Amino acid sequence: MQKLPPKDLNEKDIIRWMRSLGGKNREEFEDMAKKDEYIEEAYNELKKLSHDEQMRM
Repeated sequence: MQKLPPKDLNEKDIIRWMRSLGGKNREEFEDMAKKDEYIEEAYNELKKLSHDEQMRM
């Protein structure tokens, strides 16, 4: 995943990340991923990691 330069990360973006990480279920995270390309990238990486038993250990 690419990191956002500090100048591109504003308060609105931080709140969006907080909401996505605080999601109570998969559907909430999926909804946030649809709204932000960086959150979508993070969500896709989490899905890959959760399917890989070796990486979970």
